[in-house]
Amino acid sequence: METTAHFERIPQEIARCLAAATQEIVVAVAWFTDPILFDALCKQAGRGLRVRLAVLNDRINCGPGRLNFQRLQDCGGELFLIPAGGDRDPIMHHKFCVIDRATVIIGSYNWTRRAQDNDESITVIADGPDIAADYLNFRDNHAHQYREHQRNKCLAIVSTRNCSLAGRSDWRAGHRHVYLRPIARVATRRRLECRSV
Repeated sequence: METTAHFERIPQEIARCLAAATQEIVVAVAWFTDPILFDALCKQAGRGLRVRLAVLNDRINCGPGRLNFQRLQDCGGELFLIPAGGDRDPIMHHKFCVIDRATVIIGSYNWTRRAQDNDESITVIADGPDIAADYLNFRDNHAHQYREHQRNKCLAIVSTRNCSLAGRSDWRAGHRHVYLRPIARVATRRRLECRSV
């Protein structure tokens, strides 16, 4: 296992790692507005790699003028929009990436244009399949936790293909629609409604 810390040229190091992927990329970052890193993910998804991205569903990620996350899905990637929650709700605040189930990128760096001007750092752990497995297991369990949390609050889950990511809240029939996981392609046009308890 090789571990390196990076304090400068962080987006370039992340882009280099993404370009080296051959099978799978899993990203969980609270905020993602960097178009160069987004292009790298779309490119890899277009090449047939499995690309999964989880970000907060808030105005920073999904407001006007932000990245077109639909493009990643159109390239074959998967998008998980995690609810930003209210004042008392937990939010996803992670910043990690797992590449080919062996390389892990962690640190304080959000994948945003603004972070490039901040005092940030990342650590790249190469050839660390055990650590990669820990992050992937955590991510899967965490996704399940958010789904259960939202089900308990009676929030509907809909496909991102059925909504605009232009920063508007999607309120219909008293239900707030949130985007937790991709829905099977055959069901992308079907809306799953939450029943009142």
